[in-house]
Amino acid sequence: MAGQTKQISFSIDEEKHEIVEKLAGAFGKDIEGIIKEAVDQYIEQNEWKIAHINKEAEDNRKKETAQNIDSESIFDKYTQS
Repeated sequence: MAGQTKQISFSIDEEKHEIVEKLAGAFGKDIEGIIKEAVDQYIEQNEWKIAHINKEAEDNRKKETAQNIDSESIFDKYTQS
């Protein structure tokens, strides 16, 4: 996922910060590297959820449209003289 970058900042509690520092040292990375890796993993593990939700919403819209068309056809059939 290369391209332009955007800077963000956030706060975490001291205990988590200490753990991230220890992890960074253990893996020979800086804190930024650890956090970028964590974000990449989070996206990889959860991105499919968005696609699934969007597909489900689209499927539901298609079903509603089909039901409305069927209802209109039946109504038209019985109300036309």
